[in-house]
Amino acid sequence: MRIALIDDDPQDRDWLHADVRAWLADRHLVGEVCDYASRNDFLSAWQPRAYSLMLFDCILDENDPSAPTGIDLARQVRGAGDSTPIVFITSSRDFAIDGYSVHAAGYLVKPFTREDLARVLDDISLPSALVRVGTTQTNIPVADVVWCRAHGHSVDVHARHGSRELRTSLRELRDTLASHGNFLSPARGYLANLAHVKGMEGADFVMADGARVPISRDAVAAMRAAWTDYLFEQARSGGDGHGTRI
Repeated sequence: MRIALIDDDPQDRDWLHADVRAWLADRHLVGEVCDYASRNDFLSAWQPRAYSLMLFDCILDENDPSAPTGIDLARQVRGAGDSTPIVFITSSRDFAIDGYSVHAAGYLVKPFTREDLARVLDDISLPSALVRVGTTQTNIPVADVVWCRAHGHSVDVHARHGSRELRTSLRELRDTLASHGNFLSPARGYLANLAHVKGMEGADFVMADGARVPISRDAVAAMRAAWTDYLFEQARSGGDGHGTRI
């Protein structure tokens, strides 16, 4: 994924860049952080949907109170049809009301910590997210992963557009995907992405690709409850059951 970061203060921009890079590394996410010192710098590089996430400082020119703000920049982006999630960075909560008009995905109020940033970014759905898996740094799109099965020293990853074998352990893959929310281990040697569960038949998850992922007998009730909770949360939030919540 590509993340755009716009802040006119070089020190704040450097700190935020480092914090975003740390968040990507902690979540095993593959990403590029693109820094911009001004609205014009950003617009010269921007195209609709060129980024997976954008972070806009609300005050883009501290020396000119009449200069366009981050909210103004967001309106321009939205006016061009770009629905990319936008997080606003502000020293005042007064911008929050204006943020509703551009469908802000979150706010960071200065001063904030790396943990504050992580909490905001973790609550944003980024369907195109890639994760790094294994010592070979294989990149896989999280949203596409349907289910996984371990065999020997490898894991077969079954995705929406085909399958692949990864030279890693299921435990490492599970730990990598754990912070991405929708993955459960219904039985020894298996992982299932709840976003791609179409139903339960007996002691099996029926997956979107038609596969049946077994559920351990003593885990059936817990798996049914987890899947039901997932569907309820998707209905409540207006989600479609796909994409990766991070």
